[in-house]
Amino acid sequence: MPRSKEQIDAASGGMCGEAKRKANKSKMSFGLLKEPDINLLLDDEEEGVDGEDKPKKKKAKRLDVKKSKPDPNAPAQNRIPLPEILISVEISDDSSLLAAGFADSNIRLWTLTPKKLRSIKPAEILQELEKEAEDVMERIMDERSSTDCKVLVGHSGPVYATSFSPDRNLLLSASGDGTVRLWNLFTFSTLVCYKGHNFPVWDVAFGPFGHYFVSCGKDRTARLWTTESHQPIRLFAGHYSDTNCVCFHPNSNYVATGSCDRMIKVWDILNGKCVRVMTGHKGPIHKVLFSPNGHFLASVSEDCSVMLWGLRHSNLIAELKGHTESIYSLSFCRDGNVLASGGLDNVVKLWDVKKIFAEAESEDFNTAHQVQQNDSMQLLLGSYPTKNTTIHHLHFTRRNLLLAVGAFSVTS
Repeated sequence: MPRSKEQIDAASGGMCGEAKRKANKSKMSFGLLKEPDINLLLDDEEEGVDGEDKPKKKKAKRLDVKKSKPDPNAPAQNRIPLPEILISVEISDDSSLLAAGFADSNIRLWTLTPKKLRSIKPAEILQELEKEAEDVMERIMDERSSTDCKVLVGHSGPVYATSFSPDRNLLLSASGDGTVRLWNLFTFSTLVCYKGHNFPVWDVAFGPFGHYFVSCGKDRTARLWTTESHQPIRLFAGHYSDTNCVCFHPNSNYVATGSCDRMIKVWDILNGKCVRVMTGHKGPIHKVLFSPNGHFLASVSEDCSVMLWGLRHSNLIAELKGHTESIYSLSFCRDGNVLASGGLDNVVKLWDVKKIFAEAESEDFNTAHQVQQNDSMQLLLGSYPTKNTTIHHLHFTRRNLLLAVGAFSVTS
């Protein structure tokens, strides 16, 4: 359409001239997202009836709020993935505490037993207590502060991982602010803020005997720390992309790391050298876990498979297929005969790995042998779907009761 001089002058002013018509031909979803519909259920009303002493209840009425009409110009609900509020979960070894890291940079600590969480009494009151008393640890706790949940505030970014110390007195947390914090679970405050990573820290894990812990992050490295020093004592470098996950060997001499470069590496913490490299996953690795006897390693990835590795020859001994989405959590039962896995497909699967490990440790086992993917269903003990809950963490109690933790999300 021809334009007047006033219209041309109104559109001019850009440093590169007037915008071309093709620049504004792209489709844009500028509408608002549809608000969820809310249905209110009215309380039952009572009304007397002639000839009867007892009141008669009316049927419950449902009040339907006027439903909002969808905007034709609005984008799809899942066009831009929104971050989940719950990011990480960890359960203490004695199954008494649960720590969860959230996107709001806070850590929430819950007790899983009837025993409440209590803080220490103020310093002026502690000075009056008898230090030689047998129940001094009980006297220093303030009953007025008892609660089922405590909030730990200190990070300035999302909390991606937490780890309890073996004695359950300390808690480690890794955050997107590039720091690792050590928390005292008596005072519920930060003891040390470890700064060494240059980018977000994805995972952190205490050693099986305490004192040592290891962290890994976006800077493609893993670092070994001690609770008595604010500087790392070992630097494990060798991955070509983000180091996503880390775990200690049960003997506390080795550390395994999984990366976005689809490789698993095992490091000797004495000299910092890489002693094993395992390849086979077709996607970024999200979780690595040593078996309780220390002879094997399990790993999961975005390729929806669970892989089992022998540490003697660094060979793949089994590939378990069955999940339909990325897997994020693993847990061995206490004797190491059953492996649990869970992830984005909202399903917990149990695998019978006792037969695999027995074959792998036999003298006539061929290092080139691998369990076929078709045979993996024979090793599946059971699948336990949830309603709509992504599995963030799996934990076997000392009585081999499996606990699964995740965030329940309501779909519109």
